Amino acid sequence: MSEKLPIVEVTWLDARAEEAWIDIDEAKEQRLYTCVSIGYLLHEDEDKLIIIQSQALNQNTIAGLSVIPKSGIQSVKNKDS
Repeated sequence: MSEKLPIVEVTWLDARAEEAWIDIDEAKEQRLYTCVSIGYLLHEDEDKLIIIQSQALNQNTIAGLSVIPKSGIQSVKNKDS
């Protein structure tokens, strides 16, 4: 990969899971996790946004892949300023 990718900050909603016994009313009030991820924007289409942590500029390799569904994205900010 020869080009430098843009750096973005993505705020998105993620699933939540509980394994412990909890009250039904308390379970109904559970919320999704709000997450913030910062990385290089590798790809974006109508379904997903893909960011990575590292890229090898002299090879076609990447590391630290995150595939985030568009339906959960709250905001994307460009950090290349």
